Amino acid sequence: MGTEKHEVITVYGEGRGFRVVWLLEEMGLSYRLRSVDLLADVTKDTEFMAVNPAGYIPALVDGEVPETYPSGM
Repeated sequence: MGTEKHEVITVYGEGRGFRVVWLLEEMGLSYRLRSVDLLADVTKDTEFMAVNPAGYIPALVDGEVPETYPSGM
């Protein structure tokens, strides 16, 4: 069996993002949790807005691929 190298997955947002983090923990995958302050002006968070211009959480980036789901994951 070969060893597969996985990119670190970045999860944006807490709250609904908890389900994503839980799944990543169960799968033993590396991730980074990046908080998003939805009470502040989220449009000023340029890193997050580049991933999800609609401003919904959770959002995640797996390598170079962003994934967003407005109803949660």
